[in-house]
Amino acid sequence: MSGPSLNPWALAAERVSRVLFRIETDTKAGTAFAILWAEDPSKHGFATLFATANHIVADYKQGSPLSLTSADGSSTLDTQACTLTVIPPSSGDYDIALISATSERSILPPSYLVPLLSHDLYAPRGAQLGWLGFPSIVWPELCFFQGSLSGYLSEPYAYLVDGVAINGVSGGPAFNNEGTVFGVVQSYIPNRPTKELTLPGLMAVVPIASLDHWISSSLKVRPIPAAP
Repeated sequence: MSGPSLNPWALAAERVSRVLFRIETDTKAGTAFAILWAEDPSKHGFATLFATANHIVADYKQGSPLSLTSADGSSTLDTQACTLTVIPPSSGDYDIALISATSERSILPPSYLVPLLSHDLYAPRGAQLGWLGFPSIVWPELCFFQGSLSGYLSEPYAYLVDGVAINGVSGGPAFNNEGTVFGVVQSYIPNRPTKELTLPGLMAVVPIASLDHWISSSLKVRPIPAAP
C-alpha cells in the first residue's frame, strides 16, 4: 500500500529543504540557502553562493570558525574543508549577506537550486508563504512554517508576514507552494503595547528582488533563472 500523497506545501518544503543549510559561527547560529552554483576553472573546483541574514555573520572575522551543514546532515562545510568568504551587504538597508564557498567537490547538484521570484515582481497582500529554518529551541531540527503576507514595510522595504521568526530561522527562504523563493527571513517584530505585555507580532522578510538586484549589480551575475 502506498503512503498518503503529499500536498503542494509538503512538496515545496521538501524541494526547498535540499538547498538549506544550518550556519554556525563562534557566536551565532541560523539558516542559509544555496542560490548559485558554478564551476570555478581558476581554482579547479566549484563555487556555491549562499544567502543568509546579515545579523548572523555581521561580527564574523575571516578565519574564525564558520560551518554550513546540510538540512539532512549528510555534508558539512567548514573553514578546514573549503574556502568560505562572507560578503556583507553593500548597503546597510537590508539584513542580508552572502557566503561564497569554494570546494574541490560540488556541494550540491545544480538541479537542486530553486527558482527565485522575478526581480521585477513583488508578492501581493494575501499571498500564502511558507518558510524553513532551524529554530534554536529545537536546534538542529529543521521546521516548516506558514502564514499570509499581511502588508509592507517601506523603510527599508520588507514584506510583513502573519507568522513567527524564531531565533535560528533568520536567513531562511520564504517561498510559495511551488517552491519559488520570495524572500529571506529577516526578523520578528513583536507587538508590545506595554513594557510588561508582549503580543503576537509580524515577521519581516527581505524581498528576493533586493538580493537579486544586489547580486546582479555588484557581482555582475544573475543567480538562477527567475520564475514568473
